[in-house]
Amino acid sequence: MSCASQSTFMPPDGASCWLCLEEGPDDSGAPLVRDCSCRGHSGFAHLACLVQYAESKSMDLTERGAHMVSHIFEEKFFQQCPNCKQSFQGDISYDMTKAQLAFIEREFKDVDRWNLIALLQRIVVLDGGKEEDRIEGEEISAKMLSLIDEMEKNSNLLDVILPVSVNKEIGRFNSEVGTKQCLEKAKYYLEKARDIFKTSEDCEIPWAVNSIEGEIAAVEARISGDSRPKKAESDLSDFRVGTLLASKLFNAYHTIEAS
Repeated sequence: MSCASQSTFMPPDGASCWLCLEEGPDDSGAPLVRDCSCRGHSGFAHLACLVQYAESKSMDLTERGAHMVSHIFEEKFFQQCPNCKQSFQGDISYDMTKAQLAFIEREFKDVDRWNLIALLQRIVVLDGGKEEDRIEGEEISAKMLSLIDEMEKNSNLLDVILPVSVNKEIGRFNSEVGTKQCLEKAKYYLEKARDIFKTSEDCEIPWAVNSIEGEIAAVEARISGDSRPKKAESDLSDFRVGTLLASKLFNAYHTIEAS
């Protein structure tokens, strides 16, 4: 967790943390932050307070016997402002996904699906162009592939969505890194995501396959040195693929119990 994270919205005089009610920086010197739809003096908090709140709420659910995957992720304790309900943005999102992953790995290390979803949510916010994120992204990629392999061996995968999501995000991340070797990796993992999609009988899949093929074409163009790659599908289609995956993961939350 980065104590140096700065919110886009600087606190006005008199603003306080809505959780601990203290004004100004916390004991570690970390400032009040806010990057959501809250306005005025509302919504500011210390990052450590937000993490403590999210962890406490998550543990409350599991201690009450709410062991469905839906409860620990659907409530979005680490993803959105509890006041305005908008997803965290910028540095707060970056730090909260890191905190969520640490929490899941610490408290639920044996629940493979929870760890996999937390890893997926973390890699999405990483910037492949930054050295620190590149190193973390490589570690997360290896962990996700290992979890997928283990879940496949145990016949513990719900459907194609988890392996597609993993391969697609690893491909996207390597595309962001942008070296020749990483572009080759991006092509490989995007092709795996596409091929897994092709095995599905889901009626929503065909256009999603076309969109991934567009991403593959863009990577191939970069590998060949084409400065003006053409994608087979529009950015709207890429958005629809992301929405489709998110929707299916959300629906899966309601049908999977933690092992």
